[in-house]
Amino acid sequence: MRVWRTLSRGILVFTNVLFLLLGAVLVTLGGYMISIPDLNAFSDGGISSAIITCGSLIVLIALLGCCGAQWDSKVFLFPYAMLVIVSVVAQFALAGFMYHVHGALLKVAALNFDLSVLSAGDRGILKWINHRFAAAYDHCGLSVDLGMSLNDHALVATCRNTEYSWFAAFIENNCRISASDLQPGSTFLSCAGANFSMSDSVTEHTMICACESRMIQWVDDQSLLIAVFVGAVAFFEIVLVFLSCYVMCSRRGRHQGYHEIRMPLKQQPYNPHPRNYYTYGSSQSGDNVSVNNGGHAFGFQPGQQQPLYNNTQPSYAAMGTTTASYPFAKPVNPSQDAMNSKQIYGPSI
Repeated sequence: MRVWRTLSRGILVFTNVLFLLLGAVLVTLGGYMISIPDLNAFSDGGISSAIITCGSLIVLIALLGCCGAQWDSKVFLFPYAMLVIVSVVAQFALAGFMYHVHGALLKVAALNFDLSVLSAGDRGILKWINHRFAAAYDHCGLSVDLGMSLNDHALVATCRNTEYSWFAAFIENNCRISASDLQPGSTFLSCAGANFSMSDSVTEHTMICACESRMIQWVDDQSLLIAVFVGAVAFFEIVLVFLSCYVMCSRRGRHQGYHEIRMPLKQQPYNPHPRNYYTYGSSQSGDNVSVNNGGHAFGFQPGQQQPLYNNTQPSYAAMGTTTASYPFAKPVNPSQDAMNSKQIYGPSI
């Protein structure tokens, strides 16, 4: 069991260090996007803010996991497990949202991109995409060579405004028009119009149709890969949750470095008894007897005579015994002079 615990803690530390690096990269990427005004304006600041927030949460979760596994602390492992569960739910929700948007694009493409057939929420999402694309297109001053798009399977796009060169690269990589897009019934022609030809001038509407058709095709081609990726990440995070729970449940009762606090024993009051003063074989008799208990007892030195201080024990005579049958020394009542003598007192306790 101890080996499994050590292995579980090692896995938690290693994986959370990787997540810590990933979160730091995302925060850096979000900050870089904010530093580019044009790109930040295109996304209305939402994408960069979302990336920074996501990276910060990943860093927080990774720190909790590392500290909890390293210090074997429930204080860190419990919130770590809860936050990982929340992240798994958020990942499934994000994947569901992506497929919902994909379904909305398929539906609107089948109806010649008539947004009126969609729900208010879906219309808002597509209008937001179209608005951002139109704003970047207007600021870019885009010019496209469609002839090379068909011949070399590559689209050449340039922006008159050099500050928006990133938008031209986005068009080249994601909005190419191929020969299959010009076939009757294609998604592109459903959006751009059935009478579109390569000799027509390229407009904003044409390019956004090309981009949306490419996005639909990409999601269709990568749907299985996306599902496997999301499922694998979620499964891995669930395993981390189980490992953290195992470490918490099998945690030792005493933490390393803990020392039990032992309270000192309470000093017991001295209880005089005849057997504490009787010296077997002693020739002394009378008012005082000597101590013989292994040479010393109760802090008194060997041979030191001790009285019975106001002994209230019943006398042996009262119990009907004779002097010869006393098992211990006969109780005595010392005189006042003996009581006042300093020699009969033992060391103070």
